[in-house]
Amino acid sequence: MKRLNFPSRNAGHSARCYVATTTLALIGLVSTPFTARAQTTPLPGVLIQGKSEAALPARPASALSSLLGDDWLTQPVSSTVLGERLIRESGSQRLADVLRFDASVDANYSPLGYTENFQVRGFPVDPIFGYRVNGVPVVGESPLALDNKRGVEVVRGPAGAWAGIGTSAGLINLLTKRPDDIREAGLRVSSRSSVGSTLDWGQRSASGGWRLNASVDRLRPDARGANGESQLLALAIDRVLAPNSSLEVDFEVQRREQITQPGSQLLGGKVLPPITPRTVLGLSSWSRPTTFASTFAMARLDQRLDSGWKLTSTASIHRVETDDRSSFPYGCSAAFGTAAGAYFCPDGGFTLYDFRSLNETRQTAFAEIRGAREVQWLGLRHAVGLGVSLTQRQTRMPDYVFDATDQGFVDTGNAISRTWFGGPSNATGTPVFDSLIRQTSAVVSDRMDLSQDWSLAGQARWVQHEDLSEASFPFYSPVPRASTTLYRVLPSIALQRRITPQAVTYLSYREDLAAGQRAPLGAANNGEVLPARRMQSVEAGARLILDTQSAASIAAFRGRRPYDFRDDQGLDQAPGSFVQRGTESRLGLELGATRVLTPRLEGQVSATLMHSSTDGTGNPLLEGREAVNTPKFRSSAFLMYRVPGAEGLRLNGAWLYTGRRPAARDNSVYAPAFHRVDLGASWVPKWGAQSWTYRLTLENVFDQRYWRDVGEFLGDAYLTPGASRSVRASATWAF
Repeated sequence: MKRLNFPSRNAGHSARCYVATTTLALIGLVSTPFTARAQTTPLPGVLIQGKSEAALPARPASALSSLLGDDWLTQPVSSTVLGERLIRESGSQRLADVLRFDASVDANYSPLGYTENFQVRGFPVDPIFGYRVNGVPVVGESPLALDNKRGVEVVRGPAGAWAGIGTSAGLINLLTKRPDDIREAGLRVSSRSSVGSTLDWGQRSASGGWRLNASVDRLRPDARGANGESQLLALAIDRVLAPNSSLEVDFEVQRREQITQPGSQLLGGKVLPPITPRTVLGLSSWSRPTTFASTFAMARLDQRLDSGWKLTSTASIHRVETDDRSSFPYGCSAAFGTAAGAYFCPDGGFTLYDFRSLNETRQTAFAEIRGAREVQWLGLRHAVGLGVSLTQRQTRMPDYVFDATDQGFVDTGNAISRTWFGGPSNATGTPVFDSLIRQTSAVVSDRMDLSQDWSLAGQARWVQHEDLSEASFPFYSPVPRASTTLYRVLPSIALQRRITPQAVTYLSYREDLAAGQRAPLGAANNGEVLPARRMQSVEAGARLILDTQSAASIAAFRGRRPYDFRDDQGLDQAPGSFVQRGTESRLGLELGATRVLTPRLEGQVSATLMHSSTDGTGNPLLEGREAVNTPKFRSSAFLMYRVPGAEGLRLNGAWLYTGRRPAARDNSVYAPAFHRVDLGASWVPKWGAQSWTYRLTLENVFDQRYWRDVGEFLGDAYLTPGASRSVRASATWAF
């Protein structure tokens, strides 16, 4: 169930026209009403028949923005914030729903009812260090709730200088709602009688405030049998302690349990299986939900000293307890002992497993002190920064079972006929994995104004990364407890030119270091730790604000790092060793824009054109190939229209296009390109003093059958179906 190579008994595991259309759309679409990024000077609201609607609600800059510079225009990095207004109007309820509006982000094994994993610019986001809340690292292997979030920030490309080792792909940062004068209660329903209730209640004054968010959901998705429940309680407190001192506190408790819809696999490693979005493969009478119990707490103290320094002290802890369970379809017994054994059989057959990993615990603790101030030195203005931080991550898997239900190497299920049988295992769980990772770091940064138009920004983070772990999976040789320590200085440097007061260009270089991967269970060298990998990225970009409602960005990038892969020689051969050889690279162009097209029509567009390749692998099956699950072109658009004569009624539509993607490492199989269209409406009726908002969303209007992702991890590949057509509706009462 996890994106690991699961042990199978004694066995090793093995759009061209759209480019033109979207580019033309991007030229015409430029604004920021849907991005919640705070500017140095907030843009004014949109005036519609005497009524002002805030295009950019006033709010503090995100934690990451304070590292990059609070002014969106002058940040020398490709990034975006998908704001609360976009989340609401689009009907988004999962992180994947929101991130579809950033074309550089794609799902990377994100099955229904399980954790959501993503890749940025074709590189997987690290679940240990790549997912953040208010800038602090959280456990990425858990559902991340949206009901108490005001936006999702994406920083693309290596972020080691800002966040430390393990952020090669970039960062996905969720921003919590801050205290405000608000009282809202809501009810939401969707297809197959999913129903939920929400509460958003807060109060704010000059001395601070509080905000409480709560939700309870009964989950009944269109995938029959993937039922579940979810509860969330979150509290945010802001407090002004003194004229130059303020405190922010967040506390969040979430519990979620749901039957998981596992992904499929290639038939014989060569053919795409049927797309069955409404089927939960392997669902049996003995299936049990995966459960997550998550507790998160953080505090941030900001102080402005008389000396001119601004000090920020942050501490956080995130603990997740998981019972990971699935009646899981995996592999082909008939191909036992070969690389083809890690795929479904050519006739659709698969082995049904009883997978249980109970009482898992993951905990991430973080502490940081950071200082910043402006100084004059050698006739130049400098914005300098200093900081130290400590991150500690613990992982334990003490109760693990992965047992096949096949009958003497005769598979017990079939993905084509959608039939299977088999019962739960009587095996007793054993401890299989224990890990402690600690990162200690110190950072120094300086942004120099070389002239009125030119500036140079540099940042360097020294990191000590320690990893102490051991593994002992059934049927495989144990990996003894071993400790590795890495020392690295991670640089970032950017040269920037202000063309006009509203237009900026930049050129940047960034690095990150990813800790060495451990060879997976299915590899011939199971347990061996490969060398750490250095990620290098060069980026050139421009940002533009045309007027008070119009802005756009463009970035060209190239990233490369050493290539880790399982060196299989063919499907009919035994799985090879997991090796580091050659390089993998991404070369691309990103475009993003939003604009108020007319007083009644506004929209947002994002597009990414990217080429991926590998070289120097020494394996002819992999040399020069495109990366799995990485399309050459991906785009998204969101439009909203205010209906004349019916003030308060808004219609919206979303369009997502993803080009074809390799589903096999040798590029012998591709998942076809797909379009997805969503339609929605919101209505705010004028009924006296009461304030109601009704929303209706029809997702996947044309009921397209498509693969949402075809991700691979450590040699195993899974194909996750996109959801079928579904309806969502909600009603919110402001009281």
